[in-house]
Amino acid sequence: MPQQHVTPEGPDPIDSTDPDELRAEILRLRDLSIGMTSHAEVLGERLADLQTRNEQLDSAVNELNDLNQALHVELGRSPLIRIARAVARRLKLR
Repeated sequence: MPQQHVTPEGPDPIDSTDPDELRAEILRLRDLSIGMTSHAEVLGERLADLQTRNEQLDSAVNELNDLNQALHVELGRSPLIRIARAVARRLKLR
């Protein structure tokens, strides 16, 4: 007779010699495995969605950075800014 594995809850049903108990445990483990597989698939889909969203956000941040740099360039060319800088330089010379 094979040795049974004992858990804190009692003997492991997979080691049972009773065909009905063994069948019930196999079906329970099958259902558990299917549930775990389904859960893993859902998590995989969520991860893919989050990665796509992260890529979209990265793209938007890059676009905003480009616009910010362009704005700084334009502000540097602005006549008022150029005049203000020239005045500031002249005031420092005094």
